[in-house]
Amino acid sequence: ASESALAASPAILETVVTPDQLNLTTITIQNTTNFPLPIKGSVSAFLATEAIPDSAKTTFDASSWFTLDPADLILQPKEVKEIKVTITPPRDAEPGGHYATAYFRPMIPQEAVSQSSAISLARIGVLAFLIVPGDINEKIIASPLSVPVFQAFGPVNLTAHLENQGSVHLLPNTKIELTDFRGKSVDTLTHPNTAILPHTTKQFDFTWTKKIGFG
Repeated sequence: ASESALAASPAILETVVTPDQLNLTTITIQNTTNFPLPIKGSVSAFLATEAIPDSAKTTFDASSWFTLDPADLILQPKEVKEIKVTITPPRDAEPGGHYATAYFRPMIPQEAVSQSSAISLARIGVLAFLIVPGDINEKIIASPLSVPVFQAFGPVNLTAHLENQGSVHLLPNTKIELTDFRGKSVDTLTHPNTAILPHTTKQFDFTWTKKIGFG
């Protein structure tokens, strides 16, 4: 895999913002190469991997709230630069989660780098998870667990779907407790914490590694 020419921190910019006010924060970027890089910064709509209903499109495009200073710059070899980020939600911004992505792109073509180099000049992104305070709704709905009807040997794959019907992203503690035919607990499967964005459904896959069992 190629090493990115740029590094950014934080990877996820999560902050509470007040409508009709200047909300200030920073993003740090670094040129990890040994040559100067002209950089262009921009902010775009958040591209979720899950399906987003049309009614929620504005929730995932808070890009117009952002100003980057500087947006265009030159980073010297190994230089670290702090980008000032100003977020100005409109007066009527709806309480709950709002999302965008800040991108930083090296403005030289990949062909300018030696073919033998393992450096990628692709843009990097910082996800922005914004929370407008107010009457926020938190609600998750779980669909029935998908399990094999009959399986003589393991491992056993199980699938769960969680739908976030609320107005802000949530980070649920997701686990499955397995019981035998007598109701006795035999194992607990856990899933790494993963954010579920509002108005989206996320699939959680579990594997029970037990090779053979009864009940």
